[in-house]
Amino acid sequence: MKIAILSNVNVDMLISKVSKSANVYVSEGYGAWLQELLEQDSNLYNFSPAYTFVLLDAQELFGNSKTIEESTLEILRFKEIFQQIIERHPNINFYISDLDYLEYRIRLYTIISDEKQIEILWIKMLFELQKTYPNMFVFRLKELISEFGRTKFYSPKLWYLGGFKYSGAGETLIAKKMEHIFAATSIRKKCLLLDLDNTLWGGVVGELGASKIAIAPVKEGAQFRDFQLRMKEIKDTGILLGIVSKNNWDDAREVFESNEYMVLRQEDFAIIKVNWKDKVDNIREISQELNIGLDSLVFIDDNPVEREAIKELLPEVAVPDFPQDTTELGRFAQNIWQDYFFTVSIVQEDLNKTNMYRQNSERVQALKKAVNMEEYLKSLNTIIKVWLAKPNDAERIAQLTQKTNQFNLTTKRYTEDEVIELINSKSHYVFVASVEDKYGDNGKVVVMIIKKGETSAELDAFLMSCRVMGRKIEDQLLEYIEQKMYQEGFTTIISHYYLTAKNKPVEDLFDRLGYEIKYENNGNKEYIFQLPGCLERSRYARLEEA
Repeated sequence: MKIAILSNVNVDMLISKVSKSANVYVSEGYGAWLQELLEQDSNLYNFSPAYTFVLLDAQELFGNSKTIEESTLEILRFKEIFQQIIERHPNINFYISDLDYLEYRIRLYTIISDEKQIEILWIKMLFELQKTYPNMFVFRLKELISEFGRTKFYSPKLWYLGGFKYSGAGETLIAKKMEHIFAATSIRKKCLLLDLDNTLWGGVVGELGASKIAIAPVKEGAQFRDFQLRMKEIKDTGILLGIVSKNNWDDAREVFESNEYMVLRQEDFAIIKVNWKDKVDNIREISQELNIGLDSLVFIDDNPVEREAIKELLPEVAVPDFPQDTTELGRFAQNIWQDYFFTVSIVQEDLNKTNMYRQNSERVQALKKAVNMEEYLKSLNTIIKVWLAKPNDAERIAQLTQKTNQFNLTTKRYTEDEVIELINSKSHYVFVASVEDKYGDNGKVVVMIIKKGETSAELDAFLMSCRVMGRKIEDQLLEYIEQKMYQEGFTTIISHYYLTAKNKPVEDLFDRLGYEIKYENNGNKEYIFQLPGCLERSRYARLEEA
């Protein structure tokens, strides 16, 4: 990942920290930050960063301004400059910091601070830019400083001796936040599993009853209610919630249905395992039923014995330590968000994820009742819609390439900017497909990227969300591609399978569909398919061009 860090103070030590996880552009000097942003042919743009972070110190930026009026004019000038830069470089994500304006001057207590007014005008300007430009974001530096403490975040000694504004601890926090931003999609987990007693509420419901557990707007119950608020906020960013609890379901259900102070309700959970089975077995079942890897799960439980069992027997599952002091639940919730679920933005499919997985559970139940697989697939009334991708599909396509592991033939990962380049390229086709059936719409779940050759079309990427696996959708989509490429004048299709730890389910896909192995080495295979001559494919859906 290529990123750039520019500043009007010395950030060499910060760059050194971030360089451990990214390829970081080294500026010609912190005094040249604005010049590098403005010059079209600067080394910065030749470096082609995906992310550019602009960290600004207010004292250095406005210290020479004599009046609030002069500072206001300066802010308007910076707004015009930033607009120009952002518009010129739509393929770069710009993160411009807000300001923490230290009040060095000694003044009477009754005098209104110019520094605070400048802070407010600056953040207002940044938010206006963020609303206008999809590649511009506010880097919330002041939020980090406020949470950590100003006296610990800054280092007067480093500033006066070397021009370093931030302390070592402060720089570590900035580096961590940057890493969360540029690695958000790849590190993000998919599902948060929660215990009930003494985790979502205080006390044991089987002993106290639904109305006597600790969950309330005030006092002890407020800490659990606030924790539930944070869990719901995480869910609303596209994360699945699940319950894993040793309990009587009737007792737990009564809480969700009758306790007026509960924030989370039964419909907020994609899957619920409330029984007396071993939690290890329940979590394995959840992984299988949701069709997501164990390494996509985070498990929260107040019981250290249960946590240790999961750590020992299911090491892929993330198991954070629950706070012994439950007044720390708010901070714990924030850490869970930052460490496992942080993201900058979400797409429409993320908002509907809980409903989609609940609909998938209905499909699983229907399959269990079906006479055979063929009748089941026909009964779904599946409709596949496929189209050549447009730029507004790029964010979802990038997300799918970065997060899809099981049905992913080449496991190539693309950023949103790279996807847009492919969509606009004359050397590639980028197809995207959505899938819906009688239970609901799964949204955009399939990506196929094809590289044009002279006579061959090369399937650069073929991937599909785990939500629609096992329904022979891939057969019809490959037939569609084969016919499409033949119509475009190609005589062969070249395809690949690159073996990974997770894509074993599609290892024999091309073999099954009549492709000829051209090359094989250590599980990696290259195939060729002659056009015309499309083989008969399974057809359990209606395929439409959208």
